[in-house]
Amino acid sequence: MKNLRSFFFKHPFLVLVLFIGPFSNTPLLSVNILGLPGMKVFNLLSLALMLSWILKGGRIIHLRGTIETKAMLFLFAIVFLYSIEFFRSLSNYDLIDSRYLGRFPDSPLGFFFSYWVKNVLYIIPFVYILQHIHEKIEANVLLMFLMASYLCFDSVSMYAGYGVATSGLDREALLLSFMGTLGMHYNNASTLIMIGIPIAMGIVYQFGIKYSGVLLFMFISLFLAGSRGAMVGAIAGCIVVFLMGNKMSKKLFFLILIIFPMVLFSDSLGQFLTGGVSDGSADEMSSGRMSSMWVPIMNELFGDAYKLFFGLGLLGIIQTDAYVFDPFFFQAVHAHNAYINLLLNAGLVAFIPFLVVVFIFIKRSLRQGQAIAEPAYYGLIGSVVAYLAASFFGRHFLLDFDNMLLFPIIALIVVYIRLEKLRDKE
Repeated sequence: MKNLRSFFFKHPFLVLVLFIGPFSNTPLLSVNILGLPGMKVFNLLSLALMLSWILKGGRIIHLRGTIETKAMLFLFAIVFLYSIEFFRSLSNYDLIDSRYLGRFPDSPLGFFFSYWVKNVLYIIPFVYILQHIHEKIEANVLLMFLMASYLCFDSVSMYAGYGVATSGLDREALLLSFMGTLGMHYNNASTLIMIGIPIAMGIVYQFGIKYSGVLLFMFISLFLAGSRGAMVGAIAGCIVVFLMGNKMSKKLFFLILIIFPMVLFSDSLGQFLTGGVSDGSADEMSSGRMSSMWVPIMNELFGDAYKLFFGLGLLGIIQTDAYVFDPFFFQAVHAHNAYINLLLNAGLVAFIPFLVVVFIFIKRSLRQGQAIAEPAYYGLIGSVVAYLAASFFGRHFLLDFDNMLLFPIIALIVVYIRLEKLRDKE
């Protein structure tokens, strides 16, 4: 408790951003203070965190060591890519505004604040953690604060999802409940819950069975949130933690290979993951997205070399021909598949390097884990894997609310690796 209190007083705005961030879309916190554009609680806390980072000696150049330099270069690349795609779409604002009939900023300035400024603020915790968390005890305490943040959000999410009747893929009542309580789609809420589950499993392995109730609570919350993709992602992330963080993993490897398919295709969970569909075809399991979105998008991309290599910019799906001319196209703001969405928005010139960097990061993080030898560390990696797995069914890879709390996790992975390398030098 003393460590928690000391950490809070040393890094108050970091803790507040981690706790307030998931709730930033709620009806209460999404209102502009005094009616001024952009004057929201989360935005102000993020700016306060950035000011704190600067006052404590924050650096953009003259970075400390190779690890910090590579991490910052990765972040700069993400922000640079996102900015390019955003400003490409900003130049097509009138086209996007005329095509999308949902909730959309009513001016280019509103579009700038809602889609660029707000999303760029999500990276501030990454930079702060990377440059101002230098001790193992601080990294462990931050991990517990992260866990507490997820637990708070999961509690409210469980309240929103409990007792709401659903029938197969008909989840209109569930959507209304989550929008009214948290101001977001249940899929967005499920993503945040999912990211925290592998961390909880790592904490159970490292700090004792007394935390198993937290893990169970989070799984129940995820089940009530109703996202099949997030459930698959959570299971994938937990498998990583089990295989890498459990000393008995080698002996139990074949056991999990037997149990996992049994659980996956059991009547209750199987019906949940397939949405209660009759024949379990790929199109039905994707809620019809394969035929109504993915196939038309890929046909259009491979039919136009420019679109394939350079994409169409942020919200590229709205700028496709299929969005307008295909009568069966599902008109959404993203492709409900982060891989296709990245290819559609940024093209092969960004898609291929991104996958290569992610592969290298996961591979090196796992390799370094052999030296760190802490299950909680593998819980962080499991969260990244969970997001990558669930991204086949939605989410975003560029800056977005969905991956807001993924940036602190990646920063913590880097911090743990840096601390281990410094220990080796000593």
